[in-house]
Parts: sequence; C-alpha cells; structure tokens
Amino acid sequence: MTAGFEKEHRTLVVFDIDGTLIQSMALDGECYGAALFEHFDATDISLDWTTYEHASDPGVVTELYARRIGRAPTAQELRDFQHRFVSRLEAAMSDREPLQETPGASRLLSALAADARFEVVIATGAWREPISMKLAAAGVDIGGFPFACGDDAIERARIFSLAVERAAGSFERIVLVGDGVWDIVTARALGFSFLGVGSGAEAERLREEGAEHVVEDFSRLDAVVELLTRV
Repeated sequence: MTAGFEKEHRTLVVFDIDGTLIQSMALDGECYGAALFEHFDATDISLDWTTYEHASDPGVVTELYARRIGRAPTAQELRDFQHRFVSRLEAAMSDREPLQETPGASRLLSALAADARFEVVIATGAWREPISMKLAAAGVDIGGFPFACGDDAIERARIFSLAVERAAGSFERIVLVGDGVWDIVTARALGFSFLGVGSGAEAERLREEGAEHVVEDFSRLDAVVELLTRV
C-alpha cells in the first residue's frame, strides 16, 4: 500500500458480475428461465426479475416455490434446479460464441487493484458454479478479490454486505457498480454510492430509477477511475 493512504480514507468498489463485468445477462436469463419452466412444468412464470423480492439465483426459485407450492424448497429441490440451470448454461455456451467481458473490465480491475486509493470486492446474486463458468468463458479473473455470491445468502443486500465485510476494513466511501435496478435498490438500502453500467434502454432505466452516473462500459479507463472518486 502506498504510504499515506490508510484504509479509512480509501474507496471500496463493489462490483456486480452479470451485465457489469461480463456481457451475460441475455444468456443467463434465457437459461435460468428455461430451467424454471422445466422445473415447475409451467410457462406462466415471469422472467422480469424486478417482480421478485430477491433478484438472485436462489431468491427467484425460492419465491416461486412459496407462490406456487406454498412452502420453501428443500435443499435437494434447490440442488435439482441448480443442476437444470447449469446444464442449460453448459449446452448454450457450447453452441455459441464465447461470452465477452464488458469492454475494459479486466483492465479496470487491474488498475484499481494497483491504485492505493481503492480496494475491490466482488458480489453477485448468482450461485458460485454458474458464475464461475461464465467468468471463465469471458476470460475475467476475480480470484484475487474478496467475493460473496448466491451460495452465501438469498438477499442481495446481505450478499453485498458480506462482500464488504470480507474486505476486512473500514472505508471512507463505498461505491456499488452494477447494471440492474436491483443494484440501485441494494446500494440505496446499504447507503452506498452507485455507478451504473449500461447503454440505450438499460441506461435510461437506471437513470429513471435514480442513477446519476451511468457508463456504457469501462473502455475509457481514466474517466471511469476518476468517476469512482466522486460518485
């Protein structure tokens, strides 16, 4: 660490993954939705993740059990659904072009890791197995950063709080970088600043939900780093 920068004067940057670090939302939603239809033997299931209390891999399927069956899923039922989802994801990824990182994502992670003003943690509502598959396919390495995921909790706020706790320090500011409305909700609930990632209709939706700062991607590295110092 560069002399003069104590942790309490640094910025902690919390990155979401799907749609933020990697361009995986369309594929992920398609495979997760198909697994839901098959698992519940139904097609009248909303794939608008904003309609669920907890927009996470375990959260959506758990809520659907409560709505449709009147109880929580058993551990085996959750494993069965996760297996369906992972199988769908594997098949889809083998038939298509490789997943891509959001332009500039790996460079940004490396730059922040080397910058004494910042520390990075990673948080996602996805389960560890499918998110690891997608990260590997996109060539994004998060192995050196504290991490929390859908295996740790159902609630996104709890997942992101755990990631912050795993940074093992106090910080002057915490910025959540995410692409979804649920990320804005999480940032607001936890008192974090927010930097949105998206373009077109997705960016407009983030702004409508209150995001003051939205970038299309991370290709303008210096501009993004500067923005992270003031959002």
